[in-house]
Amino acid sequence: MSGMNGMPPGMMPPPPGQPMQGLLGPAAQFGGGPPPMPQIPGLVPPGVAPQHMTLGQEQVQMFLLPPKLDEPENDTGEDELPLGLRKYAAGLRPAIRPTGAAWQQEIIFERLGKTDAELAETARYYFKIAQNYDLYLSRERITASQYYSGRPFGDEATGRSQIVMTVVRDTIRQTLPSLLRLFTAVEDPVSFEPISAEITGDDKLATTLARQATDYCRWSLFTANRGWQVLHDCLLDALTRKAGWVRWHWGARAESRTEVCEGLLLPQLQLLLSEPGIEAQRIVRRPMLKSEIDALGKTPNGGMYLQQGGPQEYWSATITRSSQQAWPRVEAVPAECVWVVADAATVEDARAIFHVRDVSASDLIEMGLPEDKVMAHRDAMMRPQQRREMIARNQAQGYNMRGAPPNDKSMAIIRYCEGWIRTDTNGDNKAELIHVHMLGNADTLVQWERVDETPLACFTPYREPGRIIGSSQADMVMDLQRIESRVMRAVLDSLGQSMFPRTTMVVGQANMADVRQTAIGSIIRVAQQGAVTELIKPFTGKEALPVLQVLESIRESRTGITKASAGLTIDELQSTAPIAVSQQSSAAQDRLDMVARTLAETGLAPLYTGLLKMMARQQDRPNVIRIRGEWIAIDPRALATMWEATVNVGGKGMPQERLAMLGAIAQKQEQIAAQGGLSNPLAGIPEYRNTLARMLETVGISDVSSYFKALPPDFKPPETPQGPSPEMLLAQVQKDKTAADVENDRADQQTKRAGLLLEDDRERDKAALDAWAKTWAAAAQYGSPAPALTEFQDAMRRDVPTLNLLGDLPPPTSAAPPAVGQPQQPPQKPAGPPMMPPGMQGGPRPPMMPQAPVRPAMAPGGPDPATAAAVKGALASGRMPSAYGQLTQRASGFPLNAPGGPSLPGPSGGPNAG
Repeated sequence: MSGMNGMPPGMMPPPPGQPMQGLLGPAAQFGGGPPPMPQIPGLVPPGVAPQHMTLGQEQVQMFLLPPKLDEPENDTGEDELPLGLRKYAAGLRPAIRPTGAAWQQEIIFERLGKTDAELAETARYYFKIAQNYDLYLSRERITASQYYSGRPFGDEATGRSQIVMTVVRDTIRQTLPSLLRLFTAVEDPVSFEPISAEITGDDKLATTLARQATDYCRWSLFTANRGWQVLHDCLLDALTRKAGWVRWHWGARAESRTEVCEGLLLPQLQLLLSEPGIEAQRIVRRPMLKSEIDALGKTPNGGMYLQQGGPQEYWSATITRSSQQAWPRVEAVPAECVWVVADAATVEDARAIFHVRDVSASDLIEMGLPEDKVMAHRDAMMRPQQRREMIARNQAQGYNMRGAPPNDKSMAIIRYCEGWIRTDTNGDNKAELIHVHMLGNADTLVQWERVDETPLACFTPYREPGRIIGSSQADMVMDLQRIESRVMRAVLDSLGQSMFPRTTMVVGQANMADVRQTAIGSIIRVAQQGAVTELIKPFTGKEALPVLQVLESIRESRTGITKASAGLTIDELQSTAPIAVSQQSSAAQDRLDMVARTLAETGLAPLYTGLLKMMARQQDRPNVIRIRGEWIAIDPRALATMWEATVNVGGKGMPQERLAMLGAIAQKQEQIAAQGGLSNPLAGIPEYRNTLARMLETVGISDVSSYFKALPPDFKPPETPQGPSPEMLLAQVQKDKTAADVENDRADQQTKRAGLLLEDDRERDKAALDAWAKTWAAAAQYGSPAPALTEFQDAMRRDVPTLNLLGDLPPPTSAAPPAVGQPQQPPQKPAGPPMMPPGMQGGPRPPMMPQAPVRPAMAPGGPDPATAAAVKGALASGRMPSAYGQLTQRASGFPLNAPGGPSLPGPSGGPNAG
């Protein structure tokens, strides 16, 4: 702490010659106080004087840096150069020696053709030309900023309407979201194609390296930096102030955090302070308590530490852990900070471009500029023109911009100018591109070096041939904003005059105070009737409203931003044909696509190319970054190859039309893959994935890998299985036909046999029914029970083989023989009493309802031997009533013919009254 007294108020420093007291003093001087401070690297900063304070048992040590002179010493190293080289010192600036290196030797191969004074004169010449051109552009930028903010025009009259129509701001805010969506919703707004012969003939390697180069640039812009914010700021400047500038450079990403470490042993503290990037802020030590010593002795490491005689002390340290990492930097530069010469057609071909800004002295010194020259320009003030532009952007910020505090020279604001100039530096009459560093208004040339590119990109929405800076949207509608504001003021003035007319009065006939009173219902005292009257004027502002519509149509024709592109109202949708709506939207989209394409070609493509060249200079080994959720090693060959940037935004029509076309392409690709396989030479999986990716990008989804994984570079579609040859197909068809014929023949044979069996069963059932009918007639005649019909059927079906039908056969391809399967069991019928013919029980029956057969009651002892012998004889002789006759008899007994049917004689010859 420079200039700070370590003593507390009221304490006097020790007299000269008295031994030093404090943490570094002998322990005897403290009367049982702490021992001397151990000699640990990093604990006591070198080159400082320790100061002490003793407050009871608390002791504090502070380090006071030696005071600096008002002016720093000349440490530029120019005096160390030979006398003949001192005039070239700005171009011989030595490289910065790394921290910790004992020495560094540098050999510079330069043809020194011009001195620093000559180069400074050339730089000042171009600086004046660029400054004069920027003064002209500055007036236009200030006017555009005022129109964008809706500031008054300066011709407002008191007592009249002062409304300002914000046409400029409304137009820009309608355009900016669409442009940002076009640039950020696409996975690759700019891609690279190889143009060098290094990888010619190896399409696989070219595709892989091109993919890596594109991914690396996109990562540098949107992941390593705030790409969306950078594009927003530069596009807003381009639409409002003619040009939006972006600069890239290789910088460092610094991280710093404060940590508090307590309960450290002396070896642990020493190890902590030896780590790189550690800076101690405060260190406290104290003796251990008895309980802490016991707890420490129970641990393995603590017990060993105490056994080796380590001091029984605990240390606490407040440290700052700092780290730096080389990092690409991309930043948006305000339009008023970039000055170009008037004859510049492109950034690459410009004779001179300057980046002028106000930077603190601390930042300039950290950049490596000589401290003495930096501090010599700390009195530089902000230019009046720059302050006017800042006020036009933001009045609050512009009016309250102040410099550094008087007692802090490190934060002094200094005018710093970087320039990229094409001039001859070695006397060969060939201009080289050099990067110059100047302080003040280009007064002092501090440093210069040769470079191969200008790290600036200019976004301009409407390019003009032969000029870097074109036109903006504000230039197209500023006059409309002024006209619309005047028309609207006139309309509001007419409305105000009709609603609040002027009042006339006869002097001396009315109270002036009452006339001036505007409260509702207030009383006006007059001496006579008609002393106070009103000058009523009709509202004529409605005649000017159509003029506003005409001005709006002019704005739409100039910018292409229409109501159709912003969204139609319900009335317009109902009164406009769909084809007209599509044509209006398409025309507006074409204008917007042209603006987007111009911005991408003039700014985004040079930005990607510059980022790739910058990282090629800085990277000599693979860099592992995370892209699409995966860690990818970027091959340095992808950066060293010559590439051509290709823009993929703008000029593609309406999103709905593109989406419909991509859908039709996807269907065609699916059909081709289905017919020709995945390995067809026309459209495979990679092409289909590209179509799906473009569909997602069209609807505003840039994270394509979350929906469809990226294909590896060595992807090959799976092999399509080869089909059988025509001979094999013919043989298989013949085999299947033969097997089918065999099965058909088998089925025909079994069907015929089944038909014969069915015919046989029908004849047997007929014979059984005839036999049963005769038996029943005999039993009814003689009053003996008759056997059931099932007994006759079982007797007829005895020893009859059963054949499986076609449904029970094995499948045609089965190896089972066509033999008959297991015999089918006949259905089991429940045993019941012998069947009786209808009409035995008498009584009427419902119409169309069959009568259940009634069997005669059987004797408890079963049929008598005589009846059984008679039945057997009838069965043997065949003299039984036929089945058809019995059926006729049953039909005659149906209730439809006669109630109950004809009566049958009973066993005794009388009627059966059952």
